[in-house]
Formats: sequence, structure tokens, C-alpha cells
Amino acid sequence: EAQDWLRRCSGRWAQASDEGPQAAAALADLPGLMQGLGHSVARVCPDAGPLAQALAEAATPRDGQAVPPGPQLALEVATALLFLEATLQDFDPGDPTLAERATQLAGRVRAVQGGQALPPLAPWMERLYRQWSERQTLGSVVDEVRRILAEAEAQLDRLARDPSQRQGLDALPARFAQMQGVLSVLGLEDAARTAQAMQAAAQGLADGQLALGSAGWRGLVHNLGALGFLIDVLGLHPAAAQRGFAFDTEACELRPQFTGLGVE
Repeated sequence: EAQDWLRRCSGRWAQASDEGPQAAAALADLPGLMQGLGHSVARVCPDAGPLAQALAEAATPRDGQAVPPGPQLALEVATALLFLEATLQDFDPGDPTLAERATQLAGRVRAVQGGQALPPLAPWMERLYRQWSERQTLGSVVDEVRRILAEAEAQLDRLARDPSQRQGLDALPARFAQMQGVLSVLGLEDAARTAQAMQAAAQGLADGQLALGSAGWRGLVHNLGALGFLIDVLGLHPAAAQRGFAFDTEACELRPQFTGLGVE
């Protein structure tokens, strides 16, 4: 239950912090969500209760007016939520550092709200900040690759319905090359090789050398779906995305290597 509250709070806090179209709705939801998180955390992990209370206070409108959090408050709350997530995932009631660390993070959240100077970061906090930064970067990468895949899928769907709809095909190889570079930087080599194969297939399609319905066409469509699935897994379980897919060099296709996720 606490982890469900935490997931909802983290998502809404991220939306409230970026001042996008969902910010107002997120700001309206956050007080109730943070209160629910506080009650749940206090039951399962009392030592972290003060931190959950500080987060609830941070989400409560001041003077009756909800405004997006400033950059420093956004960072401190996001980091504190990450701390709670790690705590709940590996909860050890006998951890002697838990109460102290939760209190320190609560103090940082309240200090930002009060306009006070923040104390220097302890080493364990620096590690937590790096984890938060890496997660933000990964989220941006996942969103970008999803966008490329969605655009390519729409393009190929139009082409399959009407072979005369070839507008934009020339841009597909470059988009897949961009995707290959991003995946390679993340260390997803099998996914990067898949993107490279998709780039070659898209180039053949743009040049008129790859026919609709051919084996190369079917492979391209297959890889779009398989890579989309990998990206979904990456957003939830990065380690599973690293280990759970392999590129079949003979078939030039990406294949899942695990069972139990509804994919063959």
C-alpha cells in the first residue's frame, strides 16, 4: 500500500514541478496524496514518519494558493521520495541510520520552505542525488525513443494502408540512427544493433529496394514492436531490459529472452 501511495506521489510531484499542462491538476491532488503517503509510511516504517510529514507540509498550499515548487524544493522533495522508495523496497527495521537520515532529509525540505541555507550534503545524500539525476536522464531517453518509435509506426501504418503515402520515409533512417546512438550510450547493445538493422531496412524502404510484405518489411515491423516492449521494460526495470533481450543476427530481429511477461 505504501509503495502505491509513493508511486502516485512521485508521479504527481514530477508533473507539478515541470509546470506543464498537468501541473495545476497535480498541485490539486498532491496534498491528499502526500497525506495518504504519510499515514501509510507511519504504519509500516515509523522511523520515516517525520520525513513523510515534512513532504505533506511541502505539498500543502500556503495562504490557500497552490503554486508550482521552485527548483530547489522540487529537487529536495524528489530526492526524499527516492529515499522513501529505497527504504520501502529494502526495509530493515533494525537499520540504525534510518531515523537519522529521514530526519536530515525532512530538515532539508523544511529549510528550503523556510528560505534557510542548506547544510552540506553528506556522502550518502550525494549518492541519492546521483540516483535521482540518473533516473531523470533515463526517463528523458525513454520518452525520446518512444516518440521516435511512435512516429515510425504511424509512418509505416500509413504506407501499409496506401503505398503511395511515402512522405517522410527519407527521414526514417536518420531517426533510427539517432535512436541507435542513444541506446548504445545506455549500454543496450542488442537494442542498438536492432536500431541499426531498422535503419538499414528503412533506407531500403526509402530507396524503393524493400517491398511491402517482404521478409525485410516484416522484420522491420517486428523490431518496432519488440523495441517498444524493451523500452517499456527499461522504464520500469532497467536491469531486466539489459538482460532480457537478445538480437538474433541471422534473422535480424530482437527477441525477448524471458518468460512470464506475456510475450513469446
